Amino acid sequence: MKNIRIVLIILALLVLAAVTGKSQTGVDPGNPDTLYIDSVVAYTTGIGIIPVSFYNDEKLQNIEITLIHNSPDVKIDSFSFSGGRLDYLGNKSYAVYSDSSVIVIYALAIQEDYISTGKGLAGNLYLSFSPTITAQLVTFDTITYYTPQLIEHATTFKDTLPFPVLPFVPQVIKGYVDIQDTPATLDSVWVESIVTNPKKQIAVDVSLYNERNTKNVSVALDYGNDSLLHLDSVVFTGTRGDIANRNVQTNRSQHMLWVLLDFGEATPLATGTGPLFTLHLTVDSLISDTTLIIDSTTYFTEGNNTFIVLTSLDGNEKIKPIFNLGEIDIDIITAVEDITEDGQLPTSYTLSQNYPNPFNPSTEIEFSLPTAGWVTLDVFNILGQNVRRLVDQKLSTGVHRVTFDGRTDRNQTLASGIYLYRLTSGNFTQSRKMILLK
Repeated sequence: MKNIRIVLIILALLVLAAVTGKSQTGVDPGNPDTLYIDSVVAYTTGIGIIPVSFYNDEKLQNIEITLIHNSPDVKIDSFSFSGGRLDYLGNKSYAVYSDSSVIVIYALAIQEDYISTGKGLAGNLYLSFSPTITAQLVTFDTITYYTPQLIEHATTFKDTLPFPVLPFVPQVIKGYVDIQDTPATLDSVWVESIVTNPKKQIAVDVSLYNERNTKNVSVALDYGNDSLLHLDSVVFTGTRGDIANRNVQTNRSQHMLWVLLDFGEATPLATGTGPLFTLHLTVDSLISDTTLIIDSTTYFTEGNNTFIVLTSLDGNEKIKPIFNLGEIDIDIITAVEDITEDGQLPTSYTLSQNYPNPFNPSTEIEFSLPTAGWVTLDVFNILGQNVRRLVDQKLSTGVHRVTFDGRTDRNQTLASGIYLYRLTSGNFTQSRKMILLK
């Protein structure tokens, strides 16, 4: 009876908070959890897509995100969880209020299906624009919003412990959509899209197609405001930008980059296509499966954006080229590394013991293939249930390595215990045991 009374009291307090619209908030139990609203470029005749990401260093029971923008010409259409960290949850939804300027996003984990720790995409916010919209910068920020039912909505995360749990307010990094006039030419700047894994160093080309001789090229980029990509260097060797005088400015705290290439009137960049420079980046080690975006932006001042300038033969015309963003697809499940040394190809199938073993939180599994072929690598619990497919793809002859992070296909953390991993390729099958110890 005593326990029942306690539960009833807690429920009564929650109902009272909902009715009065004055919910209490707790304290973030660890490092500051963070909500990141990305910054992107869109065109007046198109649509806007804004990635929304978050970081949490403790398991969460639920998340509520409330966002607002400041333009009557912009309409919030929808929010997609597809491909994000919350996609596996059955209890998630969103609601749009206030003439399509406010959106409230919910995600609730039930029973033991908690939102695991990590960094990555929550989902994508989709926008549409009025037919009369003009070029403008539209800010997206958080807000505490009251519905007609007097229910308060704010950006809050709710931890799993201790009980009872009060939601806490994460830090919020606001973003914007830079709505630009649609370019009138086919001149284009684009960022390469690649698939990679956590902890990897990657090289991403930024390319240009120019229809006429060009004396100046300016490229301003936002490589994600959520600390998941780290810029190491900008390399011009072997690119079209190698012969230009260069001005490179970076702001790593805001994940922004501006590159100005001056080819000169006498030696302009000839008509053509190809990379202008290469970004060398490092992917964060704590990241989960997600897609990161490298987009165009404005680097602090109005003139520092993406444009090209033609020569005096074309009236020194300044053109805003079409911009195509790049996507960095982080894929943990297919994180297969080819570690074969030249001239040392294996002559037989081998599945090695994982290392370290026991492991926490991750371990590496190495295997050898004497011939190319389709490979599956699965993890099973002690009951024989398949909890994770690590590899399901065609691989070349050689020695390969894959990292297992102790999570299921649904990104849930596995409990301590004995697990089996099984390699299958052609007629070859082999299994080994490993121990997850927390």
